[in-house]
Amino acid sequence: MAKRKSPALAAILNFILPGLGYIYSSVRGTVFPWGLFLLSIWVAVHDWNEITTILSGQIAMTEHFLLFIILYPLVFAYDGYRATEEANKKSRNH
Repeated sequence: MAKRKSPALAAILNFILPGLGYIYSSVRGTVFPWGLFLLSIWVAVHDWNEITTILSGQIAMTEHFLLFIILYPLVFAYDGYRATEEANKKSRNH
């Protein structure tokens, strides 16, 4: 029987760096989580100057910031939680 994974931890990891929760829970194929993880790192590094100026209050939030820094991780956090719960149910039934 496969070891159960924590859906909450998968959600937190996916919120911090989308893709990391999928890697932790092993619920998807190998390409999708690693691709998403690398894309998340690229977005964070590419937009680091914008992120720091927004957080310091020097410029207003843009749609790009709201989409990729807030909404994007929330969606993947929810999906990581849901996917890990499904994987745990499947492992119990087998």
